[in-house]
Amino acid sequence: MRIKMLVGGLFAAAAFSAHAAQYTVELHDDFYDPAQLTIAPGDSVRWVNMGNNAHNVHADDDSFRCAVDCGSGSGGGDPYGGVMGPGDPSSQSWEVTKTFDEAGDVRFHCDNHGQPGGIGMAGTIHVKAADSPSGNIPINFGLTGSWFNADENGQGFLFEVVPLQSGQQGDATGVLYWFTFAKGQPGGVNRQRWYQAQGAIQGDVAMLDTVLQVTGGVFDDPVDPSSVTDVGTVMLTFSSCTEGKVAYDLDLDGDGQNETTGEIPIQRLTPDVLCESMLNGM
Repeated sequence: MRIKMLVGGLFAAAAFSAHAAQYTVELHDDFYDPAQLTIAPGDSVRWVNMGNNAHNVHADDDSFRCAVDCGSGSGGGDPYGGVMGPGDPSSQSWEVTKTFDEAGDVRFHCDNHGQPGGIGMAGTIHVKAADSPSGNIPINFGLTGSWFNADENGQGFLFEVVPLQSGQQGDATGVLYWFTFAKGQPGGVNRQRWYQAQGAIQGDVAMLDTVLQVTGGVFDDPVDPSSVTDVGTVMLTFSSCTEGKVAYDLDLDGDGQNETTGEIPIQRLTPDVLCESMLNGM
C-alpha cells in the first residue's frame, strides 16, 4: 500500500494536444533563446527581435530569410538590390512566424552574428516525425526513472537511457532492472527474482534483447554470482512521459522455449523532471 500511496502523490497524467502548437524564439544580443527546439509537424515558430543590434533569421538552406520582411536567398541579388532586401538584419522590433510541416532539422543563423552550421548566433528547429499509429513518444533521457504497475504492488522497474558507447547501434542504450517474483504460487524469499536487461533504443522503441537472471550472489559481499542466465527479450514503449508498456518474451523454465509472453502497463513512480521539456525542446 505504501507504493500505491506514493504514486497517488507523484503521478499526474500527461496531456498532449491534438492541435498545432506555436513556439517563441527571442533574439537577443547576440543569441537566440532558445537556440534549440523540438516541434511536431504542423507546429509553428515565432521569432521576436528583443535586441538592440540588427538581427535576422536566415535558414542555412536559404529556404527563408526573415526580419521585418521575409524572402529567400542571401539578398543582394533580389529586386531590392540588396538594400534593405527581404530579411535583411534589422534592429527594429520585428517578429515573424513560420510553420513547419515536414520532419527533419531546420538550421538557421543571423547574417550579422552567425554562420551556417551552428556557428555563432545560430539555432536548430528539430521537426520530429509524426506520431506512430500506436501513439508512442520518442524515448529520451527524461524517461530514466522508476516505473511500476499499480495492480502489482511490490514489483517494479528501474529504467535508464544511457548514451551510446563506441561501436553500439541505435539512438541510445536502454538498461532495465526488473524486480519481480517467480511464476506460480506465492512463497518465501526464494521466490524473489531480479532481472536485468539491455539493448538498443531506436526512436520510440527500446528493444532489450538480452534479459539476464542473476542468482548466487551474497548480501554485501563482492563474491561473483554463481549463475547469469539469458532468459529472453523485453521491449519498452511509452505513450506519454508518465505511462508506458513492457512487452516480454521469456524462457523461465530453462527448456529453450520462450513460453512466458505478455505485456505489463506501467506508470512513472518518480517525478518527471526532463521528459516533457525534452519533447518540447525546452
